[in-house]
Amino acid sequence: MSSQPSIDEKKHELKDHIQRSLEDSYKKYSRNNRMDIVLTLIGITFSTTVTILAFWEDATLAGILGAISASVLTIQEVFSFNEKANYYRRLNMQTKELRDKLTYKVSSEDELQDIVDSFIGLRNDRIISNPRRKKPD
Repeated sequence: MSSQPSIDEKKHELKDHIQRSLEDSYKKYSRNNRMDIVLTLIGITFSTTVTILAFWEDATLAGILGAISASVLTIQEVFSFNEKANYYRRLNMQTKELRDKLTYKVSSEDELQDIVDSFIGLRNDRIISNPRRKKPD
């Protein structure tokens, strides 16, 4: 005959799941945010360099750097790094709210079940609402 885990054991296990979700969403936020920043800086640098080269009348190099700049900006848009970073930042904050509610507000099985249901909803949201790669125009 197996006994049911206590509410404290359930809370501890749920807190572990929530912590792993927090770590994953923060890692994905950080990676997408860094990629967005790097690609933005590269795009700005190449675009500025193209303008400078145009004043110096170096059309060949300006054309090459212009093509690279357009490619970088297209990659940034197609892979939605900014949108993904914002999505994972929002998801991370919502998961932190669940963690804090679990830590400070849950004292009954019903309250625990509410947190479980909310956590399941967030996991489903990761599948449904996660920004995907866009098709180029």
